[in-house]
Amino acid sequence: MTRAHQIVLERGAGESAGFPDSSYQNVEIVNTAQKVWESADLVVKVKEPQKEEFKYFRQNQIIFTYLHLAAVPDLTLELVKKNVTGIAYETIQNNNGSLPLLEPMSEIAGRLSPQIAARVLQSDFNGQGSCWAAFQALNHADLSLLEEVQLGLTQHLSLQLWELESRSLI
Repeated sequence: MTRAHQIVLERGAGESAGFPDSSYQNVEIVNTAQKVWESADLVVKVKEPQKEEFKYFRQNQIIFTYLHLAAVPDLTLELVKKNVTGIAYETIQNNNGSLPLLEPMSEIAGRLSPQIAARVLQSDFNGQGSCWAAFQALNHADLSLLEEVQLGLTQHLSLQLWELESRSLI
């Protein structure tokens, strides 16, 4: 006996990652995420389900994604209430204890954090309007040394930063 599996993909889901719909074979492409949720017993996502997606959960469905359950108690409650199995990418470990699905996301967050920090220093983001780079004619920003940075481990891959001390860059 052969078991057949059908793959359902939301139209355009891979576009921003460089995977146009035409790169998939033997896949049913549907117009909305709702249609994917309604037809799939196993839903594979990158981002944790958002509140507006909770209504699509159904009994015995399996969701394979980043879940961040400790940081999103409403998601935890909905999964339990609707008897949905959640498999969290961030909890999958290799034999050596490493977290192969979390590590690349943490690396990305780590590489982007200086850019994000520089951006929030800009006055149009209600920052102090300073610049990290040393320009003679401009006031410079202070760079904070960080006691702890949790990248990729907090809700929505946000950062928790604790200031240890501040030093002038110049």
